[in-house]
Amino acid sequence: MDKDSVSHGTDGASTTTGLTRRSSRIVPNNTVVCVAQDDSINIELVYYTAMLKKFAPNLSKEKDKEKVIPWIRKLYAAEYATEYFKTKRNRYLFTMILSILNDEMYGVFKSPPPNGPLKSPDSFSIAVMPLATWEMDSMWEEMLKGEDNNAVAQCSMHAECPPEEPDEEETEITADMADEEKQRIAEENDKKKLDKSKKKMFSSLLDWEFQYLLHVARPYAALITCAQDKTRVAKWLQKLCGVRIETACLKMKGVRNDYMMTLLGYLYDLRLTGPFEHPPPDGPLESLNKAMEKLKDSFPLTVPTQNDVNEFLAGQPAPADGGAFCYIAISGDLQATNLIKSKPIQTNSCSK
Repeated sequence: MDKDSVSHGTDGASTTTGLTRRSSRIVPNNTVVCVAQDDSINIELVYYTAMLKKFAPNLSKEKDKEKVIPWIRKLYAAEYATEYFKTKRNRYLFTMILSILNDEMYGVFKSPPPNGPLKSPDSFSIAVMPLATWEMDSMWEEMLKGEDNNAVAQCSMHAECPPEEPDEEETEITADMADEEKQRIAEENDKKKLDKSKKKMFSSLLDWEFQYLLHVARPYAALITCAQDKTRVAKWLQKLCGVRIETACLKMKGVRNDYMMTLLGYLYDLRLTGPFEHPPPDGPLESLNKAMEKLKDSFPLTVPTQNDVNEFLAGQPAPADGGAFCYIAISGDLQATNLIKSKPIQTNSCSK
């Protein structure tokens, strides 16, 4: 067993703790025993496992693939399923997935895992990564060439978008104030700083998301063969790019990203439908859910390319109030991948 499971060491634990939440415990007969209580840490593990299954086999360098295997064996060992080491295991998995998404194994994952305990995740150094291709894409700027630099797309969420709020001055704390008053003012000043920081962060995240989606949409838009569809795509992209980075309205940026994500979904199929069957409106864009609500009666609940499916769906009760129904099939072992050959594990059913 890994040394992480014994007393002290880098992990700083003297003993492992009991299972107090829903968790998986491996017993000698290779059966996973489930403890019936909520555990977001285990749910997080399932997500990381799915990410590894999807992305690890796609690493472009064979040497990097070989590095993944011993790390998975280390982190999925029985001792890291114990209560005390679950969070540490997940931190390592999260960091490794970030590395894999950049198509390389960097940092601590450049070398095989140690035989003994793993260092604390707090010791990880933040790797300086070059800009991704989508971050250097100038399509946004190119779409706005020739446009009025002072023109700003109209907002559908406000009659007039609120201007960027000026920096709110902090209240000065003086020596003659009571301690309670000083504490109250200090908390108010901290809240002002935090609120402003959050707003800037959300605005930047929305812009990065839009820039990434725009970059992904470029090759699919180029594959469309219908001249009318190509023209409509260009007009829609021009419209959405009109919501500029310097725009202060977060709701307006959210509407822009909703349309961009939906447009990309249609571009994957190399077809335009829904609100994109027509050119964008000259005025402000209404929220996507309102636009789709107006169009729902125009699109029957069928799959045009599959007659058998259409016949089946035609005999089913249509959901009321614009809802939907779906059929889902799930199979497979989450931890059985082409990276590690694992024996099937029987899982006892859990009941709350």
